[in-house]
Amino acid sequence: MRPPRLRDMLSGPLESHTVHTVTDRPELEAQLIEIRAAGVAYEIEEHNLGIVGVAAVVNDAGEPAASISLAVPTERWNRRRDELTAGILAARAQATRLLSA
Repeated sequence: MRPPRLRDMLSGPLESHTVHTVTDRPELEAQLIEIRAAGVAYEIEEHNLGIVGVAAVVNDAGEPAASISLAVPTERWNRRRDELTAGILAARAQATRLLSA
């Protein structure tokens, strides 16, 4: 997402859903920079305790077109984090290729 649109989305208060929800704006902005660089985002019990999410943006001609995500119980995530992340990244790559064809 382009910075002006992101600023608009984050202009209001940051709502907490669990004790893990990031509500500190500078911390969230730092995380978003890391997510953009890594190409993958993690949501570790920020919305629901016991649930972890991983997501990646699918691009079309360099612009965000869709997303691929997965939510799993925390215990499963703890056992298979690397495999699940690799799966999301592979799915993103394939979807990007399909959109670009």
